[in-house]
Amino acid sequence: MKKSLIFKKILFIGFLSTNIFAMEQIEESIIEKCISENSGEAGVFCLESLYNKGKDLIKKKESNIRILLQKKHESDDLGDVHYESAIKNLDESSKIFKSYSNKLCNFNAYSAGGVASGFNIVYFSCLIEQNNFRIKILNRALFYK
Repeated sequence: MKKSLIFKKILFIGFLSTNIFAMEQIEESIIEKCISENSGEAGVFCLESLYNKGKDLIKKKESNIRILLQKKHESDDLGDVHYESAIKNLDESSKIFKSYSNKLCNFNAYSAGGVASGFNIVYFSCLIEQNNFRIKILNRALFYK
């Protein structure tokens, strides 16, 4: 790997740590900045890093929802049937979301005709958009506590 690419990755990780964790969703401007300020492999690395941060946030939110549901169940605010159904459907929706997002974003990347890094830029940009949507939905679930 070239020294300049390693340097860009280090700078980008610093950029992520100061910007992503303060947000609930990854803003479009950050995605665009990833693409415009990096080329080829560096742009893909940037987008993949953003995607992974969103994926981590989704896992955290799903975990928080499980905890919230458990507390409601323990305090008898949520009966057995509703609790078990909520957990089951959260788990199933998570699996379906991952599969759907992958298929949709593969479709987008292939239909765009991208090759090499161009394919991955379309693919990861799409996955980031899908993660943002999932985060929005999970936030609603946390709101209905």
